[in-house]
Amino acid sequence: MAAISRYERELIAGFLNRSTSAIEPGVALVLMPDTVAHRDLYSAAISPALADCGFRLTSRAEAFDSYSSLELAGRYVNGAEVIVADVTGGNGDVLYMLGLCHGLGRNPLLISQDPATLPLGLTLMRCVEYVDDAPGHQRLREHLARAVRVFLAAADASRREDERQ
Repeated sequence: MAAISRYERELIAGFLNRSTSAIEPGVALVLMPDTVAHRDLYSAAISPALADCGFRLTSRAEAFDSYSSLELAGRYVNGAEVIVADVTGGNGDVLYMLGLCHGLGRNPLLISQDPATLPLGLTLMRCVEYVDDAPGHQRLREHLARAVRVFLAAADASRREDERQ
């Protein structure tokens, strides 16, 4: 089997080195398909859940789609304090970003209408299930806010432990 070329290693190393940045407290990244239904879900459940946890939500920006630069996507992934990914339907752009998150050492919180259909090892990750209707959006808001608080508390405890060592 052929080894990875020096050229290819330099391209990836350059991307990873350029995209590294410190995590910015209060910044959340939401990965989801750009559809009317997902925009409604964002407005009804995801944005309020994140706001309930103290995240600043000043604007909605397209962090990544099929035409975005990997460097920009990497900056968003590395800079966000928390990442939420809607994996409903297996959208290719969302799954690619999920892979980038894992490659950069980040662990997004997953949400899905049907977690049983998750590909590969994603079934081993925590996933908040939701129903796409008004009562389901309210339950998602509550469950996602709880999951974000648990995630932040665990991350904070881990940082404090690292500082003690």
